[in-house]
Amino acid sequence: MVTVLPVAQGSKVKKGTLLVQLDNTQHIAEILPATHFVRLIRGVVLRDVEIIDMSFDVTWLALFTLAGLILASVRFKKNLD
Repeated sequence: MVTVLPVAQGSKVKKGTLLVQLDNTQHIAEILPATHFVRLIRGVVLRDVEIIDMSFDVTWLALFTLAGLILASVRFKKNLD
């Protein structure tokens, strides 16, 4: 993904001068569960896609949920004093 940004000089933007920057935030966003959830909701609600067609996002969310539950179970300490 490439982002094209105008180069700002002070408080003014130079016309005709563009800065092309490779966007690494896409890679970071793929780690976050919200990205997959939003993609899933958009597909189901807006485009009427079957959930089975979006199996990558469903699988990723299920694995993230499972990892969260395992981490919470390991860290949970119950005292019976």
